[in-house]
Amino acid sequence: MVKIIQTLSVIPAYGRTYDDDKGAERALQDWKAGKDFIITTATDRWCGKYINKEDAERSEYDLVDVFYSGFRYITIKISK
Repeated sequence: MVKIIQTLSVIPAYGRTYDDDKGAERALQDWKAGKDFIITTATDRWCGKYINKEDAERSEYDLVDVFYSGFRYITIKISK
């Protein structure tokens, strides 16, 4: 059986930005620390709602794309 990998796209919440040279590192640190992000996957029923690492681990998603500094992003595997 083939499993379709589901990816969730998010941006930092509460005005946080990662526009410097260490943006990817800071985004990853905040994700691991459980800080909130906003779901931006247009096809997701929760688009516009807040999510953090703990919430994502309970979801049906396999990967999360954390966008920072415009259209740059890092992909994180969600632990189950």
